[in-house]
Amino acid sequence: MKKVIRLTESQLEEIIKRVISEQENEKVTEFHEKNADRLMRGVKPAEGGKYCFTEKSLAQDIANTGIKNVNGEYTKQSFRIKPGQTLSHYESMTDQKNAIITMNHLCNLEDPKDFRAGDVIVVDFLPSR
Repeated sequence: MKKVIRLTESQLEEIIKRVISEQENEKVTEFHEKNADRLMRGVKPAEGGKYCFTEKSLAQDIANTGIKNVNGEYTKQSFRIKPGQTLSHYESMTDQKNAIITMNHLCNLEDPKDFRAGDVIVVDFLPSR
């Protein structure tokens, strides 16, 4: 026999927030940290440039979403921004616009004047999330 459970809208919202929070905060392991370090060592900022992400935030993102697709290919890559490139250049490589902005939280990538040549960003090639 099935039971009918009644929830208020606020109770349902709280349950959904809790589930999403648990999924987004997977435990970071040494594996995740090593892959984050590998991505950071792969591309260095140019003189005067900076990383648009932290190693800790990158390791957390790897823990949350993974680093390889089903074919074993790496899905995250770091890039040094070249002169004249814009955010739309990187958006055209993936449908992860929001992920690009979220993952590279140290730079305000939505503001064209903050999208600077020499900075290093990380791009996620996983399916849209």
